[in-house]
Amino acid sequence: LSLTGALELAGNFGTSGNVTTTSFLFDAPTQNITFTNSGNIGTLAANVAGLNYSQANNLVIGKVTNTFCSPGTTNGITSSGNVTIKTTGANSDISLAANTPITFTGAAPGAISLNAQRNITLNAGSTIGSSGQPIDVTLNSNLQGVAAGGGNITLTSTTIASNNGNITLAGDPSGTGFASNKAGSGIVLDASTIDAGSGAITLRGEGGGAANSSGVALING
Repeated sequence: LSLTGALELAGNFGTSGNVTTTSFLFDAPTQNITFTNSGNIGTLAANVAGLNYSQANNLVIGKVTNTFCSPGTTNGITSSGNVTIKTTGANSDISLAANTPITFTGAAPGAISLNAQRNITLNAGSTIGSSGQPIDVTLNSNLQGVAAGGGNITLTSTTIASNNGNITLAGDPSGTGFASNKAGSGIVLDASTIDAGSGAITLRGEGGGAANSSGVALING
């Protein structure tokens, strides 16, 4: 199969969809892919020229093994164009699995954006970065709003490096509000590094409920 130009897909992929799968791999390095999934997969990986992906329920960005045309394992997302990931269902989360990268490889500045109705979690050893050009990195949790339960952002032994692009951790439907946790801290940075170089870093968190909760919690370094 040979494809040229942008590729836009819509379908029902997932454990209860028309196609049963718990993982999905976009292996199309020259394609800019837009995929609105009306089903739900568990784990996503991609090697693309741009990705705009959404689904309803929880999503993990991690390792996916291809057993078809070009057998092998793709870990995380590599893209030469902008990457936007979104979950749309109530209380849906986005997680970047341990030791998983999201890497921008474009020849011009770009952007990486993760948008979750509830929580965003970057696990130990995961990274978001660029191979050269500046990127604007946005983690936007709590799209469903505090009244529906809120949504926090947690980074554990994680590195985000934008190569002089801006880095924003925030939340709520407007994208200009707060990552929020009714029972703890809105943003937790645990032994993690955020490096924007000459770019700006914006952290907007709102905590509540639990003892020692805060808008932004810095732990272990």
